[in-house]
Amino acid sequence: MDCAEYYIGDLSWVIDYELREEILRISGYKSGIFSLTGNFNGKNLIDKKVAVKFGEIVDFSDNFGFTYNINSEIFGVLESDLIDENLLDERILKIKDGFLYNKFSAEKLAKIVKLNTDLKIKIEPNFMQIGEICVKF
Repeated sequence: MDCAEYYIGDLSWVIDYELREEILRISGYKSGIFSLTGNFNGKNLIDKKVAVKFGEIVDFSDNFGFTYNINSEIFGVLESDLIDENLLDERILKIKDGFLYNKFSAEKLAKIVKLNTDLKIKIEPNFMQIGEICVKF
């Protein structure tokens, strides 16, 4: 995946129903890296990719000690410009200092990372390697 700013976490927190359904359609509920198509919320998805891991609804942690709050079966990585800002407001969430937060509890739910080099992602049954970040399932 190209150098950019990426969201890492439960995709249901930050994408709308239509984009979620598009990801489910192209992935066939299989873990992997997929190219998106179409146009959602006025955003052209050509040349955009998403990495997804389907599994249980349990929290995951990474090699830096961060725990990702999981609310659905889709854990993933996508460019942060695909985040639906209106959806964040509806769900009382905010992005600040490289994290997705719950506005009321201040709980950190997911990470936002900026990468200046191309992002290498490896998905295995028990982990996802996202550059230097290794999320254990």
